[in-house]
Amino acid sequence: MSEIWLVKEGLPDACDKDLLVCKRPHSFLDTAKYRAQFKRECSIHSSLNHPNIVGYIEDGIWQGQAYLVLEYLDGLSLRKLLDRTGWSLSLDCVLMVMTDIFTALDYLHKANLIHCDINPSNILLSKSGDVKLADFGMARKDDEHQSITTNDAVNNAAYLDAEIICEKSPLDKPADLFAAFVIFWEMLAKRRLFKARDRAETLENAARCKVINPEQFNPAIPVKLADFVCRNLGRQRRKRLQNTAEILSILRKFTVELNLKTDRKQLVRQLPASSSSPPEIP
Repeated sequence: MSEIWLVKEGLPDACDKDLLVCKRPHSFLDTAKYRAQFKRECSIHSSLNHPNIVGYIEDGIWQGQAYLVLEYLDGLSLRKLLDRTGWSLSLDCVLMVMTDIFTALDYLHKANLIHCDINPSNILLSKSGDVKLADFGMARKDDEHQSITTNDAVNNAAYLDAEIICEKSPLDKPADLFAAFVIFWEMLAKRRLFKARDRAETLENAARCKVINPEQFNPAIPVKLADFVCRNLGRQRRKRLQNTAEILSILRKFTVELNLKTDRKQLVRQLPASSSSPPEIP
């Protein structure tokens, strides 16, 4: 478990933002696997520069403790927002959030990178209406064909592609897209898709990949939009869209056809007036 600290004072003059310091436990560097994972995470994150991705500042080792410094977003995760609002995001906000998520994935995939841990806890929303993808601890290059195990899926079991679970196929770009569409389905249906009482049952549900049309739970969803999401949650990958640019084009078309608002104030109004911040570094 990392220690998370907020830095607000004593920053260089060139830095006009609050920063977040993630400090790994001292024992973290004792294991070759975790040293390699941290090095890969920092290498990948430092190569990224996109408005829908949490900004990297620096990393290093201080007094035997690995640390990573990131841009701080004053807001909360999508998971916390959904839990606090009872999954009551408006359709305008759902499309805004999903467009931003797929925009971030489009950037990553074009850079030949896979996030590998797309879930609502790793999507951050700021009080200015920004939506940013975070946590690159499991990210890797597309040519690193390392299969995931259920032990790796501690936080994202409910967002795994059935092939990852059943066939132990390599993590890849379609797995990122599938996870994003699970989030899409959940925001439309206002409930969890595969989540169950425990992780084993959750993995079993995800492996079966039985997807009910979200319109059954929320009749207000436009039929074409519900069908689009369901088509991209099919068990057979070849029947899903694999091109993020095409997905984004369809989402923008839905936004126009459904006359949805794109004003970020719509999203900001969904956020609570106050949210807890990490402790400041003394």
